[in-house]
Amino acid sequence: MNKILIFISFFLISSIYSYIEGIDVSHYQGNIDWDKVKSEKQFAIIRMGYGNTGKDKKYEKYYEEAKSAGVQIGAYLYSYAKDATSAQKEANHALDLLKGKKFEWPIFYDIEDKEALKGDVNAILDTFCKILKDNNYYCGVYASSWYLNNKFDSDVLSKYAVWVAHYNVENPDFKSEWGIWQYSNKGSVSGINGDVDLDYAQINYADIIKSKGFNKSKKCFCYENFMDYDDDSEEDECSKIILEFLFKEICPLLPDENTISEEIDECELNYFCGSEETNANQNNNKTHYLNISILLFLISFLF
Repeated sequence: MNKILIFISFFLISSIYSYIEGIDVSHYQGNIDWDKVKSEKQFAIIRMGYGNTGKDKKYEKYYEEAKSAGVQIGAYLYSYAKDATSAQKEANHALDLLKGKKFEWPIFYDIEDKEALKGDVNAILDTFCKILKDNNYYCGVYASSWYLNNKFDSDVLSKYAVWVAHYNVENPDFKSEWGIWQYSNKGSVSGINGDVDLDYAQINYADIIKSKGFNKSKKCFCYENFMDYDDDSEEDECSKIILEFLFKEICPLLPDENTISEEIDECELNYFCGSEETNANQNNNKTHYLNISILLFLISFLF
């Protein structure tokens, strides 16, 4: 009986303190077999670029191959910013690199350059992450534990995901809560030749990002809250017009979280647009505008 209790206790404790295992990569890792990576790791953070113009030469390849293998991914930009103005330029560059892509994990600002760390890192981080947040991305910061403890203000760090680097220790020496811990830069993973950075996550950012609708354009998230929408579909012209109206008129009014009540969904679109048979006889503009007016009236109660 005692052995059973000990086993149950061990199981519960290990469940509480279990980590999500991942890696972070840049072009230095060369060609990667992402199918093999997926067999061992649950997420990967990919370097997309550096500074306000640089792009990692493996970024596009890693993104496509990781997606194809079903690996959950995030991204990071290596910073050279020395002030808020240069951080703004780097944020705009990051947005260009992120355009048209979907990430399940946060977008991190890698602040470790010695010259960059001489500046006001709090203003630099705030500037970068505010711009990404305004564009619906879940933003975070990467730095060593010493710099996070000694150069950054805790009230600034508390607003963002924290990815701390600290090697050869049982736990990172960071005085606040961290989300991801880079615990080694000498790791070994199937599918990658040579050393690779290893990470533990104690916060499941993928669940947060999915539930809150981050890391998507407003257009994409607005559409997804109502129905699966295909820009090239011509099967349901009525729903298409309504959704385009929602994007142009309603999405810009959304709060920061970019959430819409799920009360209006595909069923209600079908109600206003009618069945497929009815739609065949409903393609005049007057009917469309009437449907839109009714839907707008209901949506007004959401704000």
